[in-house]
Parts: sequence; C-alpha cells; structure tokens
Amino acid sequence: MSTLTENPTIGIVIPAAGRGTRAGEGCQKAYRRIGGDTVLNRVLKLFRSWNTHCPIVIVHHGDDTSLLEASIDRDSNIHTTTEGVERQASVLHGLRFLSSLPKSPSHVFIHDAARPFASHTLLNNVLESLIKEPLTGVIPAIAVSDTLKKTDSNGLIKATVPRDGLFRAQTPQEFTLQTILYLHERAATSASLYTDDASLLEEAGLPVRIVQGDSQNIKLTLRCTAANLLSSMTTDSDVTCGIGADTIIIPSVDDYFNLMNNGNIDFGLVGS
Repeated sequence: MSTLTENPTIGIVIPAAGRGTRAGEGCQKAYRRIGGDTVLNRVLKLFRSWNTHCPIVIVHHGDDTSLLEASIDRDSNIHTTTEGVERQASVLHGLRFLSSLPKSPSHVFIHDAARPFASHTLLNNVLESLIKEPLTGVIPAIAVSDTLKKTDSNGLIKATVPRDGLFRAQTPQEFTLQTILYLHERAATSASLYTDDASLLEEAGLPVRIVQGDSQNIKLTLRCTAANLLSSMTTDSDVTCGIGADTIIIPSVDDYFNLMNNGNIDFGLVGS
C-alpha cells in the first residue's frame, strides 16, 4: 500500500493575496486585528496548535510583505511567497510551493485567510474523513436552512428553489496534493474561474465528501460581519488594521443589543 493511503501527511495552503475590498476600505482583512492579534495569525495559531510540524504556505500580495512580517508569528515550517490578487492563481502558486518542498505532504488543506474562527473539532472532522477515504476530497459545509428564491434580472421572484441537498461550503478543503495541483494547473490554461477548490474535482468527475461544518467558521467579508464577532469573543475588544492605522469599532454586548433595537451603531472604519 502506498504512503498516500497508508500514512497520509498534511500541508496547509492559505491564500491571502486578495485586497479585501468587501470588508471596507483600509488594509487587507487578513491583517486586521481582533483582540490584539491579526486575523491571519489567528489562522496560523489554529493550525499550529492542531499540528505542530506540518508545513504552512501563506501566499500574499507583493505589496504586503512588510505588513505580513509584522503580523505573524513564524516558525521554521511557515513559508511565505507572493502571487497575484486572484484567489485561483494564489492557490496554484501555494500548491506549487508546497509540492517543491523536500518532504512534500501527500495531502493539502486549503483554508481562507479570512476564516479565523475555525476549530480543532472542524479540522478533526476533515482529517477523520481523509483517513477513511484518502483519495476522496473533503470539505466542511452547513446545510442551507433559509428559503431560497430565484429571481429574474429585474429582481422579481421566478421560483422557490428546493433546499434539500443544498449546503454552504466552508474551508479548509482537503485533497491529495498532486490531484488538486494537476487540476489547478489545468484550470490555469483555461478561462474558467472557480469560487472554491472542490469545484475543480466536481468538474473532473472526482469524488468530494461533505463533513459537518461549523456555524462559527464565518468568513470576514462585510463590515457588518463585525457584529458576528461578538458571539465569538469573550471580552470586548477592537479590531484594528495592521499596526493600527485604522480601526473597526466593536461595540460592547449592550451596544450590540442597542443596534438590534434601533440600528444606531456604526461598524464602519474610523480613521486614526
């Protein structure tokens, strides 16, 4: 039996080259601070406390090198490299880097830099599925609970979409390294754009299994996400940008309930 199925090894790729425009003006959301630590460093601490030796590759924008170095706690198995803004190109670059290491892993977890609240339980769910089916991709996801509507170009409802079997995909998404690298290399030669990595396996007719996701594993994309942070933190704190140039004000729990009552709290960026 090959080591691919007998004793799988793990590497991590974290694409962090995007400019984070949906999170509001200011620096990339991975470098904002939550409770005194950057979003990106929280992601690193999550994986490093879960696996003390696996290689981690961060793909960042070339303009962010100094900011990155000031934002993370390094060790000898944390690697950084640069690539363009588009996520798909960043992931491919990270996979190439991971594959070039002297001891490249058999499998890779690809995780959004803007998901700092994933848990060890979630990572273990993915790992357990990998161990059972080493050649099958794995993604965490949550079943859709809202009613879904399909509209026309004018915003008029055309149909209600059955939600049975529909899920909201999360990360980390896990694959055999050489399979996902090959598929990303192939995708790079086409005009197709993919919103997640599992889509490449789906298109190739390869199996991907869903495991239970985590409602706390939110992606920081919008300014209003700041309100959601309250339920994930035990103390009141600020979310700051980089070394403190900008600040998103996180209100107290009392203020949050005031917001729910009358909408008077502003979650936008505040200049220094």
